[in-house]
Amino acid sequence: MSAIPPEDILKYTNAARTNPSAFAKYVKDELDSFINESQLPLKPHCNYSTNEGKKAWKEAYEYLTSHKPMDPFILNEGLTLAADDHVIDMAKNNFFGHNSSNGQTFSKRIEKRCGKAYGSSG
Repeated sequence: MSAIPPEDILKYTNAARTNPSAFAKYVKDELDSFINESQLPLKPHCNYSTNEGKKAWKEAYEYLTSHKPMDPFILNEGLTLAADDHVIDMAKNNFFGHNSSNGQTFSKRIEKRCGKAYGSSG
């Protein structure tokens, strides 16, 4: 499971979707605080590194400043459970990927938790 509750992820995602120009200001502040190409300050004498680096933050800022607001997402319990199943599988079996350790696709995981209509790709 994520260290960040799904509700918090949804809150920030929707802030970016519904008011991209305002969220761009937050991204710009973070972008301006980069120490080098991958590190930002977390608190005094404590930095953290991003895998995506400064370039991705710049791309996000440019995207947010050029896009119109969109409708917010709504949390779906079945999709959240399907994602949790996959995260637990990856942690237990020490792997990272889109398919489960038994080869199951994300569509099948969604189908299991949400029903056939959600899992179908066409």
